[in-house]
Amino acid sequence: MRPVSLFCISVLFICLLSQASANRKLHPIHSSSSAWNPDPVADPKAVVTSGNARFTVLTDYLIRLEYHDNGRFRDAATFTVLNRKLSVPVFTSETSGKNLLIKTSGLTLTYVIGSGPFTASNLNITLKNQINSKTVTWNVDSQPTGNLGGTLRTLDTVDGDVSLYCPDHQAEKKVLSPDFCTLGVISRDGWSVYDDKGSATWDKSDWPWYGYPDFGNGTCSMDNNYKIDCLLGDKTQCLAAGCCYDSSVPSGFPWCYFHSIYQDYYFYGHGHNYQQAMKDFVAVSGPIPALPRYTFGPQYSRWHAFNEEDERYIIEDGYEAAGVPLDVLVIDGLALYLRRREGQM
Repeated sequence: MRPVSLFCISVLFICLLSQASANRKLHPIHSSSSAWNPDPVADPKAVVTSGNARFTVLTDYLIRLEYHDNGRFRDAATFTVLNRKLSVPVFTSETSGKNLLIKTSGLTLTYVIGSGPFTASNLNITLKNQINSKTVTWNVDSQPTGNLGGTLRTLDTVDGDVSLYCPDHQAEKKVLSPDFCTLGVISRDGWSVYDDKGSATWDKSDWPWYGYPDFGNGTCSMDNNYKIDCLLGDKTQCLAAGCCYDSSVPSGFPWCYFHSIYQDYYFYGHGHNYQQAMKDFVAVSGPIPALPRYTFGPQYSRWHAFNEEDERYIIEDGYEAAGVPLDVLVIDGLALYLRRREGQM
């Protein structure tokens, strides 16, 4: 790379650091706004623990469901869920025979005490309000049929329209994970479930940064229910995420498996009260700022080892020559990633 290119990149990096420092008070974990001061640790009064299962009643219609085979639960903020300390809703928790019953004004949860990880036979949640004159009961095997769509992690290879309904991508990914496709929180089914298993956590530094869940050592569970995509297929990354590493896949990316059986679901059972569902989502995940105006303009992004000539060609011989405006130019860091893996950084 030419010296002038290195100089330009260095100047840009310094400018970005300066801007980050200037905007530090806006960081989502330590916002200075009095309206949003997230605390990832739920009020103890909202928590019901039964052996290796833990249930957190976040709102009348939103319950967190956790199971870990050695009882090590996660209280840290995750990439999606930053705030769990909400006003404790009115609810009851009681034992009825072999069952634990948790009731709010909108939901009834039933779990067979001491029965292990959540399955269709030992856990269910029933909505108080009927949907289309029918009682709705969810379990972990329930398949969404009316979800109104969520997000995809990447638009690589996409040409034209793409479905945001995750089951449509089942053939592409044998194991669907939140890293690839996530359904929305509103659904004609009356319920939606977000799986937070394996997601990144924020560390506890003054300037919070990417961390990994720590669930301790245990036996690898080579079960597809506890299998997640390794993304870039890096063994170090996989192990750092608290997972076992499986390199037996003949082609494609390797897979990670959790050391222990771990489940972490957020159940949204709002019926057709979509406004309340979004309100509860914002309560745990944070306010959604309006996008800057420039993001609605033309953008160029490519995963490529760019050099200065590439950038000039894209801008001058491409957009500028054609008279097309360009508001955002994303230069993906393939070259940096490759050099880092080769031990050059």
